[in-house]
Parts: sequence; structure tokens; C-alpha cells
Amino acid sequence: MPTAYPEVLRNVLTSVEQLKLARIAIDDLKAALWEASRVISSHEERELRQYFQWAEGKLDMIQSTVSSEDAFPEALKIAQGVEDQVNRALG
Repeated sequence: MPTAYPEVLRNVLTSVEQLKLARIAIDDLKAALWEASRVISSHEERELRQYFQWAEGKLDMIQSTVSSEDAFPEALKIAQGVEDQVNRALG
């Protein structure tokens, strides 16, 4: 079933790609995930919304508990999971 939010998901993908290229900060990806989870409201896509909320929280935890030099590689792992989820949702 195609997503009802393709533009929102493409915005998340763009943020993931920008983070991978170190063009945006972790906070920017967190903001994109927060916005996406705020916009996604359909019952059918609640798991995706919950995943985005989890990922945003995990990134926040990384920033709070991991040293500055280790935060970026850890954030990239979360970003990869986000990318995988979005690509599945987009089909």
C-alpha cells in the first residue's frame, strides 16, 4: 500500500542524505523526524510514526551521552535505519 505522505518521507530522506554528507547537524535530522512524526497521522502508518519518534529520541540520547567525536558515527547508524524504513514505506 503506498504511503499517504510521500513528500514528508522524501524530506526525511533528504535530511538523512544531508547528514551522511555532514551538511547538516544531528539536530536538523531530529527536527525532520519530529516534523514527520507530527504530520503522519493515519492509523495505517502509526508504526512509521512511532519509529520516527524512537529515532528522534535515540539521537537525543546519543547527543546527551556520547562524546562529541563519537556522536556523529552513532547518529549515522540511526540515520541508516531511518533511511531503510522510509525506503520500505515508499516502496
